[in-house]
Amino acid sequence: MKKIGLLLLLICSVIGVKAGEDGDIYFAGQGIYTTVDKYFGFGVRAEYNFWRNLEFSASFNYSPNRTLDLQEEVKVRESEFNGNFHYLFRLGEFTSLYPLVGINFTKWNVDYDKGNPVQVVENDKKVGANVGLGLKFDITRNVRMGGEWKFVAAGGEDFNRHQFMLHAGYYFNLR
Repeated sequence: MKKIGLLLLLICSVIGVKAGEDGDIYFAGQGIYTTVDKYFGFGVRAEYNFWRNLEFSASFNYSPNRTLDLQEEVKVRESEFNGNFHYLFRLGEFTSLYPLVGINFTKWNVDYDKGNPVQVVENDKKVGANVGLGLKFDITRNVRMGGEWKFVAAGGEDFNRHQFMLHAGYYFNLR
């Protein structure tokens, strides 16, 4: 799943670079906090500003093993791929506020350790929609950081979640 997510991120980045001659491409690392099980994760993202205030963002996020507090020990790993569009509202020379809308593909690996020599592993995959709001700050000409909140609607209260992300990275001017 990680290889597929990274491949999709690379493809979206290349498509973004070929989509227009004027614009910036941004690569960043990010940290994620999700409200459903209250866990942290990390990820990578690429953004491409392809028309005035409109940009596309592709990200791959991963949360390592976490143990849920249930009747038995349950370990969960999650990986997700997001493709979002942002419309930037400039709040000044170095700050932008943006709404976001996009699509989310998430895969969960759940390991049930019931004290048996055989461990049960289940996988679940969901496709959902993202809606949210973000804020960006240009620290220098090429260094940017920001934060994002989004709601992921993936089908039911067990899969719907709020995510908070902080990202920092470097962007390249392709003009």
